[in-house]
Amino acid sequence: MAPAKSVVAEVCDIRCCQELRFWRAVAAEMLGTFLFLFILLSSTISWNDQTPTILQISFAAGLAIATLVQCFGHISGGHLNPAVTVAMLFTGKIGVFKSLFYIIAQCVGAIGGAALVFGVTPEEVRGNMGANVLNAYVTAIQGFGIEFTLTFILVFTVFATTDERNEISGSKPLAIGIAVIIAHLVGIGYTSVGINPARTLGASVMMKMFDDHWVFWAGPLGGGVAAGWIYVFTFGRQFDTEKRETESEKYTEHHKYLESISMDSANDRSTFVVEDAPGVKVDTVNLSNEVTTL
Repeated sequence: MAPAKSVVAEVCDIRCCQELRFWRAVAAEMLGTFLFLFILLSSTISWNDQTPTILQISFAAGLAIATLVQCFGHISGGHLNPAVTVAMLFTGKIGVFKSLFYIIAQCVGAIGGAALVFGVTPEEVRGNMGANVLNAYVTAIQGFGIEFTLTFILVFTVFATTDERNEISGSKPLAIGIAVIIAHLVGIGYTSVGINPARTLGASVMMKMFDDHWVFWAGPLGGGVAAGWIYVFTFGRQFDTEKRETESEKYTEHHKYLESISMDSANDRSTFVVEDAPGVKVDTVNLSNEVTTL
């Protein structure tokens, strides 16, 4: 039986903190989320009485995610979102310790990005600086449903595009970014679109707006975990029966081929043909050296 300490270390992935690449990944999550908040919240500012359009905000969010995932994906995985990190945790793709530090880094980065926008934007045009609020006609439960569903779409896209079976020829970060664009096009009117608890937290802290804040945590986290579970445990590699059957058939054919080679080799060692000699009709000489004569 494994010692308790080693079991805890394996489950919580504590030993990863001893590696430099772990801290580089944490730093990447912080910087990536910092830049995302700066880009997104800046796109919501009204300048010269011109209110940003839904299309403008949607594309700013989606293209920012596509760019940043491309930048940091090979370093940290490019989560930039606690909903993605928690989904990875609940599907066993990362450990507890790593996910905890990722989420802390994402939240700190988000607050930092929001603080930068707050600092460089004149108070007269700042407005609510993109803080997430529910539409006046949308209840908290309805908002939860919207956030759950939109985050489900995003995280499902993340799992699908990063699946090793998906031989996608295009850009995986762009596919994820397009999912973010779609979510904003659909959901801005409902909840101003969170789908990222760190994004919501950053703007809320700077603007001191925490009404229905739980919606923007519970919805995305629940939707993310649901998407991860459904993808992995319904469409995951372990349930790819067609692929397993193909691999089994290939193994059987290969095994039969090896057996045939083995039998031919054995026959070659046990018998050989001798040319006919005068007065002797040769069939074969086998290991018992039996010769048939006239």
